[in-house]
Amino acid sequence: MDNIDLFKEMELEGFRLQNNQKLSTVLIDYIKIMFRRKWLIALCTIAVVVPITIWIMHVPPSYRADATIIYEEANDTAFLLDLGQTFYSKSAIVNMIEQIQSRTLAEEVVRSLPEDMIKTFKLPERLPEHLSRDQFIVRLIREELQVEHVRGGDILKIIVQANDPNAAKNIANSYVDHIIDWNTQKNRKEISSIRNFVEGQLSVFQDKLRDAEEALVTFKENNDVIQLSDASSKVLENLTEAEVAYSKARAEREALQQRKHIIEQKKQELLPSLGVPVSKITQQLKEELLDLERQYSRLQLQVGLDDQEKLASMREKINQTKQDLIDELMHNAAQENLVDPLSQIRNLLQEAITIDVDLETCKAQEQALKNAVDEHDAELQMLPQQELELARLIRAKEVNDKIYGTLLEKREEARITESGKIGDIRVIDYAELPIKPVKPQKKKIFVLALMLGLSLGVGLAFFLNSLDNSLKSEQDVEKCLNLPVLASIPNISSNGVLRKITKKEDADNLYSSKLLSQLLAKSYIFEAYRSLQLNFSLLNPDKNLKTVVITSAAPGEGKTLTSLNIAQLYARAGIRTLVMDCDLRRPMVHKALKIRQEPGLTNALIDKAAHLESYVQLFNDESLHDNLAVLTCGALPPNPSEILGSKRMGDLLAQLEDMYGLIIIDAPPIISVTDSIILGQKVDGVLLVLRSGKITREAAQKAKKILENSKIHIAGTLLNDVDLKKVYGYYKDYYYYSNKKMAVES
Repeated sequence: MDNIDLFKEMELEGFRLQNNQKLSTVLIDYIKIMFRRKWLIALCTIAVVVPITIWIMHVPPSYRADATIIYEEANDTAFLLDLGQTFYSKSAIVNMIEQIQSRTLAEEVVRSLPEDMIKTFKLPERLPEHLSRDQFIVRLIREELQVEHVRGGDILKIIVQANDPNAAKNIANSYVDHIIDWNTQKNRKEISSIRNFVEGQLSVFQDKLRDAEEALVTFKENNDVIQLSDASSKVLENLTEAEVAYSKARAEREALQQRKHIIEQKKQELLPSLGVPVSKITQQLKEELLDLERQYSRLQLQVGLDDQEKLASMREKINQTKQDLIDELMHNAAQENLVDPLSQIRNLLQEAITIDVDLETCKAQEQALKNAVDEHDAELQMLPQQELELARLIRAKEVNDKIYGTLLEKREEARITESGKIGDIRVIDYAELPIKPVKPQKKKIFVLALMLGLSLGVGLAFFLNSLDNSLKSEQDVEKCLNLPVLASIPNISSNGVLRKITKKEDADNLYSSKLLSQLLAKSYIFEAYRSLQLNFSLLNPDKNLKTVVITSAAPGEGKTLTSLNIAQLYARAGIRTLVMDCDLRRPMVHKALKIRQEPGLTNALIDKAAHLESYVQLFNDESLHDNLAVLTCGALPPNPSEILGSKRMGDLLAQLEDMYGLIIIDAPPIISVTDSIILGQKVDGVLLVLRSGKITREAAQKAKKILENSKIHIAGTLLNDVDLKKVYGYYKDYYYYSNKKMAVES
């Protein structure tokens, strides 16, 4: 059991290592892509960062100033409790925000700014025809104005941005002062409407009182009756009390109607169709409340001082019933989605419901008192004529006197409240002078621009890489062709490596200068060919490769240079090596070695009697020790494929195998012509040369398929002209240093 668990654990560990290896491979591939396209990424980054940097350096700074206010609920109509229990609701936060952001308030703020501060605004050389200077500044201020509502409270933050710190501070504070002034004027206006109503009633009752007093004096002067009997006085006292109470109830009803009119106007501004549904419970509570008010009014006129507790008990019951009715109406409104606890709608609804309930109860009380007045007036009618007339005059005088006194008290209370009204808005913090600009946020913008440029460059690099279908690295070749890569030959550039090694500048000798004979024996390119020699033997242990065709999928892959350098490498190792130029269409061997083209291969095939040694040329180089021979193409024939596929060609190869230890054949590209296929069937193996970054996957796969279909042994592939910096991401300076050191030591 333990062995099984150990095996499973080892298997899981193997899976984890495999996944980690795959992830590492993917990351390395990504890094290679970015490194290969590093100049593109850098160019995209510069193209984004430089313009944005120039822009942020020329953008004028913007300063931010914040002022904080709070809206507090007020109840300044407490002096009118006798005229109805109303509530002074707070304005909705939404309405307050709209007022602050309004054009009218912005115009008042601009008018209050001093001229030197107006000049801090950056105005265009030519204003729009339909806008004045102040109107244009109003537009600028409104564009840079923000009002934030602190969630869960009645706090507002007024935010102003301007190019001048003093302007930002003063504009924010000016907004605070003006909105407080607006609010104070609005609240005083509502209280003034109630005061005006009281003053209007006061003037009316003042005239009535004066007329009543004059009529009483005139009656007493013209008649002998100057006072009433005890019975008549009692009737008059009851009638006077009832009429005073009735007049107060009527005045209270009119005040409530006045207040209801104001509330209805506010409701229409917010929601014209606002209404509260009436349920059965609501109707029952309403009828119960009206009945209690009628009972209270009658009891109020009947009981004495000893029964005040009974009146208080009934008043408490009335208040409780009224509150139940208000709660029920608010509940109905909430079910109809008419109530928003955070807005003015809820306050207006509650106030409207309260006023409606008070109006109904006030009307019931007024009607009950009217009935009581009529009853006592009927009793008064039974008095003698002169006593009746005197009683009426005394009643009118006393009623008007009491009502007039009450109205005087209410007027003074209204004046005091109005003069002390400062509004519902309180300042928490005035704006302070900003020290640092909030715009432009140079560091943040620069970082974002850098990230944007890098993202754009990386994205474009991966996009171009997805379009690039060429083979670049050994991993690409092995994954695409499933063939071994014997070596990766670095790029031999006349502008880079070659100049550091050979110092040759002649463009005509460029091709020849890339031969191994022209390179230092310990250069990194030389070492790459040595790895090819080693891998060539290791990967083909079962085959004695004496004849090898070196070809490519397409022209320009570097097969000729590869053939010559491999031949030189084996020749240095003491192996007699022959290079045959079998590219009878575009021969390059004689040009690279700067030797004669004719006579060559075609001449040897035609001249059967001649000795082969007469057509073979030795490549003179001390390091090769006469081990490298070359058989050039000779005269170019009109039918290369037929010549290469002839029996004479096979016999020639057999003779040469006896003479040389290794024969390397430079053949035409596979896809272009069939020459390489014909030759491949006569030799021990084929080496396929692929140029890094040029050969496409499709071309390489097609070349492999052609060789496999022809049953030709593929000895391996060689990746040529590899840019180490782009493909593998490392530099060749180490090799430069070692080469230079080696040259000095030599």
